[in-house]
Amino acid sequence: MDRTYRLARRSADAALVALVATIGLVAGIGLLAPALGLTPLVIRGASMEPAIPRGSMILVTAGPDRAIAAGDVISFREANATIVTHRVVAIAGTGDAALLTTKGDANTDRDPAALPAGRVIGRVAVALPVLGFISAMLSLPSGIAAFVLLALGLVALSWLITELAPGPCAACAAEREGHATAEPDEAGALA
Repeated sequence: MDRTYRLARRSADAALVALVATIGLVAGIGLLAPALGLTPLVIRGASMEPAIPRGSMILVTAGPDRAIAAGDVISFREANATIVTHRVVAIAGTGDAALLTTKGDANTDRDPAALPAGRVIGRVAVALPVLGFISAMLSLPSGIAAFVLLALGLVALSWLITELAPGPCAACAAEREGHATAEPDEAGALA
């Protein structure tokens, strides 16, 4: 197999390994995060860009955190049960009676209503860009099907590259096996 075909096959194999590793990483985070006291969430909006881009997976400390300070990024439930992730810009009061003023980094204005501390899910511990898109896709049957088809396509591509690669020439194969090959003499006749 010549160099171009080997490079193409290795690229297809590397893409397959990267795909499987990424899916494994997302699944592993989903399984291990709760055991570590973290809640994985997906950022679907752009209000926290550039700090947390749309499509990121965030890991939030589980349970309401009473030690929240201005500047922390928190996730909370709005009155309609929608989960929002914004930065705390001001705090009035303490404990369960505290009212938090929040704002998305990309928003020009603060959120319209003060947030009661009891609606806080937790503080954002880490943001993992792009993994939220993958997590969201894996939560849908069509997303799982797309990843399976992509993996099968990469396996088929790798196999096809191997099959289409030119085989070694007969003289090269004989030389590797230690057999002498017939070579033409000066007149052009085979010896």
